[in-house]
Amino acid sequence: MKAGFSRLDEPPPNTAKAAGLAKPTKAEASAAERIQARARGQRSRQRMRAELTRAFLPPDLERAKAHARAMLPRLPNGDLLPLNCPMRCFQAR
Repeated sequence: MKAGFSRLDEPPPNTAKAAGLAKPTKAEASAAERIQARARGQRSRQRMRAELTRAFLPPDLERAKAHARAMLPRLPNGDLLPLNCPMRCFQAR
């Protein structure tokens, strides 16, 4: 055996027994479940608030203009149709 590796041959200590821990009682288990449920609920509400905040951001006029401009009819080369174009420009191809 190499020097300094003698602890690897020892079994790991039983920390639960050393700390005096035993299985939780029913009251302790139900209290832990209530605490965990409350924490899960808080995290869930916090995530929902963040999602709703992102979903209902204040309107951005520049983004709205860009979206409206993207929806306008265009020529085959990508230019916008002129305002004085005849009705046949709007026919489906």
